Parts: sequence; structure tokens; C-alpha cells
Amino acid sequence: MNTASFKDSFLLLGPLLALLSYLGMQYYDLAQPVSITLAITLWVAIWWVFEPVPIPATSLLPFVLFPAAGVLTHKQAASSLGSHVIILLMGGFMLAKGVEKSGLHRRLAYRLLRSTGQRAGPRLVLAFMLSGALLSMWISNTAACLVLLPIALAVIAQLEQDELAVPLILGVAFSCNLGGIATLVGTPPNLVFAGIYESFAGREYSFLQWAKTGLPIVVIGLPLICLWLTRN
Repeated sequence: MNTASFKDSFLLLGPLLALLSYLGMQYYDLAQPVSITLAITLWVAIWWVFEPVPIPATSLLPFVLFPAAGVLTHKQAASSLGSHVIILLMGGFMLAKGVEKSGLHRRLAYRLLRSTGQRAGPRLVLAFMLSGALLSMWISNTAACLVLLPIALAVIAQLEQDELAVPLILGVAFSCNLGGIATLVGTPPNLVFAGIYESFAGREYSFLQWAKTGLPIVVIGLPLICLWLTRN
């Protein structure tokens, strides 16, 4: 058996031994949280030592398994690495990297451009602004602007309507900034606010609670900004 096959065998052996240890502890009437904790610890230890998956991926197991099993809350599971707001921010960065690697931002922009046409005047500006706002709801507004800007510049280079160049560039910038207001992960300052709010108020500012306030601002503000930029 080569090294790769030896490591792969522990991909299933880890959770299997964890399950067997849990059943064994339950047979001796140990408390369920104790049994679950032992099983998860064994699982993580096996994957750490034999590395059937990368160690960084293994290190994330406790953040998923302990809350899922009801042993710890997600805040308690994340407390050893700092505020749970930081974990949420890290998730936003991971999502942004996935969007960049898959090319989703380009597909979204091109789809909107096909629906409006490159000679559609204000509709072209609105298409880019919709792309910027939608992307910025889920990734950093700065990152959303950076991935759309080269596409906007390429379109401007092909346009015969020079008067659209300034509104198009400003529309990308403004829409990415505005879209970051819509969700809690849209821009890092939103998460900073959520952490401070929880520290002072003693309760969590939820994702939906933020969206109820931020999303209407984007829905109302986006067409108004587009109208203002393309008014002449």
C-alpha cells in the first residue's frame, strides 16, 4: 500500500472509530456530552496524525461538530480563536475567494450585460450597478469593485458613447459601496458594529435583523443613484 492509499484509509477510519468509541461510552452509561466530546476528539486526533485531509480543514471540525451535537454553542466553539464575529468575517473571506476562483463574478456581470446590451445607455450602467450591489452583499465591497472594474474598463474601450464612461465607473464604485450595507457580511465595519453591539447590549445582532434595515436602503438607493448618474 502506497502512502496516499494509507492516508486515504483513515478518511473513513476516523469517523468510524469515533462512532465506535461513542457507542462504547454509552454502553458504560457515561453522560452523552462526555461521550460525544471523546468521539469528536478521537476523530480530530486521527485526522491530525494521519492527514487524510489537510490539517487546516481538520482544525475546523470542532467548530462544526460540537455545535451540531449540542455540546457547545457556536460562540463557545469559536471563543478559543477570538470573537465569533471574526469567524464570520473569515467565512466572508472564504466566500470571496471561492467567487474569485470560480469566476462567478464575471458570469454574473456578463449575464446582466447580455440582458441589457452594450449600447443600452443607462441600462448598461444599471446592469453594472446591479452586479456590484449583488456581489458586495456577500463579499467585501472593495473586492467586488476590484473584480468588476476591469470588465467595466473593457466595455468602455468598446463604447462609442463617451458620455457613459464616467457614469459607468462611478456606478460601479457607488453600487459596491451601497451593496455592502445590505448584509452583515457585506463589509467588515458591519461585523465590527455587530461585535460592539453584542458587547454593550448583551444580545446578538442577527443576519436577518441587519438585512431588514440594510436591504431596503439598497433597493431604494440603487435606482436613485443610477438615475442621478445618467440624468444627462
